[in-house]
Amino acid sequence: VEYTLHQSEYEGHSAVIAKELTSGSEEVNIVIVGGDGTINEVLNGIVDFSKVKFGVIPTGSGNDFARGLKIPLHFYNTKKVVKSILNSSDNVYVDLGLLTTESGKKTIFGISSGIGMDAIVCKNVIKSKLKAFLNKLHIGNLI
Repeated sequence: VEYTLHQSEYEGHSAVIAKELTSGSEEVNIVIVGGDGTINEVLNGIVDFSKVKFGVIPTGSGNDFARGLKIPLHFYNTKKVVKSILNSSDNVYVDLGLLTTESGKKTIFGISSGIGMDAIVCKNVIKSKLKAFLNKLHIGNLI
């Protein structure tokens, strides 16, 4: 299988890469290797969803997007995940949310959205040293 690897180098870079890849007129296949944050960045970079098919190799700590779509979480068997992506013949359409702020900024979300206490908890979890420690043990979802 021929492919081109694009590796993000900073926060928000996945959105920039996705925008570049989807700005043309041709169809694009994107396989995201990462977690929910990377998936959200890519979703916010896609210019035309009608031209994009993407798969996910879940490597994040929570992998809520992958769990919601019943994507196997084979952390230690990348070959199995890639084989399932390549052999997939079914298209799964995903509902996406769109948040527009009062200033007009638009943000797409494909996993979840929360306000109030939920948002505060998520923000604190992301910055938590405990999360980083649990991620190293591959049990970050316990946070």
